[in-house]
Amino acid sequence: MNRHISILILAILFLAVGCKNETPKSIVPVTRDTSITKENAFTNLFLDSADVEKYLLADTITGDDSLLVDNFYKERNYQFAWFDTTGITEQALNFKNLYHKYIFDFGDSSLINARLDEEIEDFVINTPDLTKPGNKIKKLELDLTKHFFKYARLAYEGSTKMKLSDLGWFIPRKKLDLKLLLDSVVASKGSVLNNYEPNHPILGKLTQAFVNYTNINKNGGWDTSLTAPKANYKIGDSLPAIGALKKRLIIEGDLDKNAQNDFFDSATVLAVNQSRQRFGLKASGVVDAAFVKELNVPVHSRLQQLMINMERLKWVPKPDSGRYVIVNIPDYKLFVYDNNQLQFDMVVVTGSEAHSTVIFSDEISVIAFSPYWNIPYSIVKKEIGNRGQAYYDRNHYEVVGKYSDGLPQLRQKPGPWNALGRVKFLFPNSYSIYLHDTPSKHVFNRDNRAASHGCIRIQEPAKMAAFLLDYDPAYTQDSITKLMNATKEVNVKLKRKVPVFICYFTSWVDKNGLVNFRKDIYKHDEQMLDKLFK
Repeated sequence: MNRHISILILAILFLAVGCKNETPKSIVPVTRDTSITKENAFTNLFLDSADVEKYLLADTITGDDSLLVDNFYKERNYQFAWFDTTGITEQALNFKNLYHKYIFDFGDSSLINARLDEEIEDFVINTPDLTKPGNKIKKLELDLTKHFFKYARLAYEGSTKMKLSDLGWFIPRKKLDLKLLLDSVVASKGSVLNNYEPNHPILGKLTQAFVNYTNINKNGGWDTSLTAPKANYKIGDSLPAIGALKKRLIIEGDLDKNAQNDFFDSATVLAVNQSRQRFGLKASGVVDAAFVKELNVPVHSRLQQLMINMERLKWVPKPDSGRYVIVNIPDYKLFVYDNNQLQFDMVVVTGSEAHSTVIFSDEISVIAFSPYWNIPYSIVKKEIGNRGQAYYDRNHYEVVGKYSDGLPQLRQKPGPWNALGRVKFLFPNSYSIYLHDTPSKHVFNRDNRAASHGCIRIQEPAKMAAFLLDYDPAYTQDSITKLMNATKEVNVKLKRKVPVFICYFTSWVDKNGLVNFRKDIYKHDEQMLDKLFK
């Protein structure tokens, strides 16, 4: 499998700046900027403060949106944003195209405003004298501003009705200044979207994928009754079932449409491998039960999966430069970035369904070489108990105390037997989660790697240690190897802490344009499904 298949969201995902963001607070009123005059404003059309006050009192706009409109005009000393003396501005027409695209892409009827559209078109066709704008023009100016904030909340903020912690998501939501966003739209005349849109860049790719899958759904979807063969298909086999498989691969774009026939050939093997890659399965060329099960997921379920992950992407900020580490739980992959460039990635083992890994962000601050494993009370109670000294010796356990119920407090000595392996990477948190090595290397070869008690086992710990310590010439590969094979734990405090983001995305588009889907191993998608679509 291509090592970079998941560069997805992750290739760009979170950033060091984003990890400190807090949930946006209530909007604070601003003072009027009287330094803006007709002589230095971009237009000499101005509202009166009474116009805005009257509009806000008479209209249905309430709460934060009302204050946003008021603040927006106060900070521009009430100059118009959508009109000048020549007529309706370029930014107004670009904004109209923007919200219509959103309506088309997502079928969101809440943004449809036929009256607003008609009035905009009327001004384009019949431009009145705007040297003295009347009440109709003033109202349309304010209607456009109100509609912008309604659009921006939907397109850039995501649902604010969902409490992220209730969904098991403890990465802070991005800050979003909608007034500043509108300032940027007006200043740029609504062009160069990438310069001011606050959403993560990968959201655009996921949105296009959603549109593509919507078209597949409109055209009847795909066959959800495929069956896996008793023995794998071989090149040269010819069966109606192979024809059905190839039709399915064609629909999702993994096989050329001209290849429709009943023959299993080399092109079909390549298509099968790309499709398996789409679902996080090894590129073995095998049409097995696990692969067919993924193919049989209905297209409407994939559309819901895309929408859920598009919503998640609205919670995270645009990427920034700097070093950071990302773990995507459903993909069982870890990605290391420096200056937004992928340095390397590796497979990981995450928490099992019963011991799920928490979604949160922090900073790696300490590397513990040749660590002791302080065995959690829950594991002692459920899996070890009072087995006796002979058992403890066989497993290299030390008794370091007793719990109130008489059970032993145990720790495992450093060594090749240690459950944490040769090194662990600490980012102190209330969830007791960290990255660590493991002696159980065979688990990395599985497709399903949700197998730990919650912590994250990484495949190449020495490589990770070298990256985190590369600022210090004292830590060479040889010295790191010696530390990893010491008989006592050695803690190294990092002079440069590195942000780490433990995230949960079950769908994304990778750098090669392949739409990826993963299993909802912790049922977080199910929780969001209820909140988004009920």
